[in-house]
Formats: sequence, structure tokens, C-alpha cells
Amino acid sequence: MIEAQILTSKWANALSAAPLAVALALSFASTSADVAQGADADGAARVHYNAVANAPDEIAAAMPEGRPELSTREVSLALWNARRGGQLDLSGRSLRYLDLAGLVLGGARLSDSDLWGVDFTDSDLSNANLSRARLNRSSLTRANLTGSDLAGATILRPTIHTSMQFEWKDAPRFDSANLADARLMGKFDGASFKAANLKGADFSSYEPRAGQGTLTTRRGTDLIGCDFS
Repeated sequence: MIEAQILTSKWANALSAAPLAVALALSFASTSADVAQGADADGAARVHYNAVANAPDEIAAAMPEGRPELSTREVSLALWNARRGGQLDLSGRSLRYLDLAGLVLGGARLSDSDLWGVDFTDSDLSNANLSRARLNRSSLTRANLTGSDLAGATILRPTIHTSMQFEWKDAPRFDSANLADARLMGKFDGASFKAANLKGADFSSYEPRAGQGTLTTRRGTDLIGCDFS
């Protein structure tokens, strides 16, 4: 009788544990499938990245906005011709990722242009029309934007400093610039905004929360040492 009770108890325990074992097995199988699927997706992404990196012609297909409409040489030639009588007008053009470091682009018309990732290190953009232009991820190290029109432009996460010391001498100048309704986010430490029009300018982060995004909290944007006089 006792042996029968023990046997019955063992069967009951085994039956009660069965659903748990099945659930664990299914969970393990699902996790394994997710891991395998994630590995496949990661592998496919790497293959695609390598294909684009090794074959620049595929950038246009993979990223329609990825290819600039003009080369650095063509921009330099247009700038040279403009100096002979006229004004450089590249409004609405895509100049993504071009190296325009050190060029004198003062007074140029670049409104509505795509300047994503463009290198403007030591460039002179004074009095240029950059209204509604996209300068995201551009390099603005020591760039001169004095008197430029940046109304409605976006400058998200630009490269400003060339070292971890964040030397303020590397910061760009926006003195007397029109930044009305412009969108700025990133590390602008040491930049000069003397007499700039900042009406409606947005320095907030992409995910604003209560108390963030003002010139006081600077959440998402660093403005240490900036001159707003």
C-alpha cells in the first residue's frame, strides 16, 4: 500500500513537471531561433555594408540621398567662376560628405542644400545663405559663419573639436548670424553667438522631457563657454 502511494506520488510529480519541461523546451527553441535569425540579419547587414563600402556606385541605390550631385572639384570650379563675376549658387543641391575644408564660401547661396557630413573645417561661410540647409554631422571646426543666414537650418551633432581636450579655439563663430527657427544639437562648447538672432532656435534633444532642452539645462546640447552677448 505504501509502495503504491509512493509510486502514485512520483507519477503526479512527473505529470505536474511535464508542462514546465515543455515550456522550457519551447522557450529554448524560440530563443535559439531568435538568435539564429539575429545572426542571419547581422550577417546580411555586414555583407550589404561591405558591398556598399567596396562599390561606391551602389550607394545611390542603397541610399538615394547618399551621393552628392557635385564633386569637390566641381564646387571649386564653380567657386572660381563665381569670383570672376557673380555669386556661387548651389541652392537645393546635395553636397553630402564633400571635403570643402578651407574654402572661401562667403556670400554663397546654399539655401535648402544637403550638407550632411560636409567638411567645413577652417572654411569661410560668412554672409552665406544657408537657410533651411541640412548641416547634420558636418565638420564646423573653426568655421566662420559670421552674418550667415541659417534660418530654419538643422545642425545636428556636428564635429567641432578635434581632440578630447575640447579646445574652444576649435569652435565655430555664429556672430550676427540669423539662426531663427534653426535646430541645433550637439557639443558647441566655446562657440560664439554674439548678436545672433536666436528667435525660435531649438537647442533641445531629440527626446525632450520636462525641464530639458532649454538654454539653462542644455539637455542634449553642450553650450559651455559659448558667447551669447
